[in-house]
Amino acid sequence: MMEQPLLLSIPEAGKRLGVKDSSIKKLIREGQLLSVKIGDRRLVPLTAIDDYVRSLVLAARRTGYTPGTMGGDHRSVQFRRRKTA
Repeated sequence: MMEQPLLLSIPEAGKRLGVKDSSIKKLIREGQLLSVKIGDRRLVPLTAIDDYVRSLVLAARRTGYTPGTMGGDHRSVQFRRRKTA
């Protein structure tokens, strides 16, 4: 069984979240996603990805909205109203 790395590259973090590298860089720049620097490499801790997803889920529960996609100028995550039965 292969262990997962504790730190992910920008492309690896993007694959993990299903977004482009530019979106990961923007999340880091805006302070929404924690990163560390080792030498000249910018890396994202696996725990930071979990924390970011958890924050999206909590926000969705608080607001009654479900996370949508980043849209427009990518300034913020957009939300769609959850359909009620």
